[in-house]
Amino acid sequence: FARVMLRDWIARGLIIPGERGWRLDPPGEDGPLPGAILHHWQDHLSQRFKTLEPHVREPMQRALELGAVLGREVDAEEWRAACDVDGLELPRDAFAWAANHGMGVLLKHRWTFAHETLREALLARATMQGRLQRDHDTCARMLVLVYGESHLGSMERRGMHLLGARRVREALGPILRTAEGYRRRGDFLQARTLLELWDEHARRLALSDVGIQGVQGACAWGALYLAQGDLLSAREHSLRARRASTPLEDPRCDAEVDLLEGE
Repeated sequence: FARVMLRDWIARGLIIPGERGWRLDPPGEDGPLPGAILHHWQDHLSQRFKTLEPHVREPMQRALELGAVLGREVDAEEWRAACDVDGLELPRDAFAWAANHGMGVLLKHRWTFAHETLREALLARATMQGRLQRDHDTCARMLVLVYGESHLGSMERRGMHLLGARRVREALGPILRTAEGYRRRGDFLQARTLLELWDEHARRLALSDVGIQGVQGACAWGALYLAQGDLLSAREHSLRARRASTPLEDPRCDAEVDLLEGE
């Protein structure tokens, strides 16, 4: 695979001769994964799936694709639950078959794919078959069924799956609540990262400065700046939240802004 990758990068001018050998151009930039490697793994998977009986082949392919959507490391019970949500019966020996074919390993109820390239090949298969969006939706619904809507530990993942399912409006709430959770724990960098993601998608829906979403977003930013000691920025976002809440005449929004201003 290293030889395939190097040939691909040289052909596309991503690495060039330097004084001390080959170097990336521009320096420090990561090169994209060559399509040749993904094609190789897709062919490899196709050959492995052909060894299965026809009535098992499709469920096995779908199950592995769902596992890939869940991540590099997958909780086995979550995987089974996702298959149930999708109406898919996970083959009884699915983990043993996949492990015997070098696709990963199951240890203490956690499945780990052998490497990221294999997982990307499975995701590419799901994309080509038009199933990836549906698979993200399945995973989001599974997390609610397993953990409930208010479980903070799974909320960030649910938000990301909702984005993958293109249910953007529904993703905003979990993303915002997760950001607030990080802020309360003192992880300001992760809180900012998620708030920036929230802003990006809220703006596309024209929700970042209006309505309940606008109030909640401005209050979340204000609380983060306040926690970091940036009183000027916190005040600016408090005013932004007040402007968004005034037309609503909603006591819940007014109370949220009052709480931020009181802090």
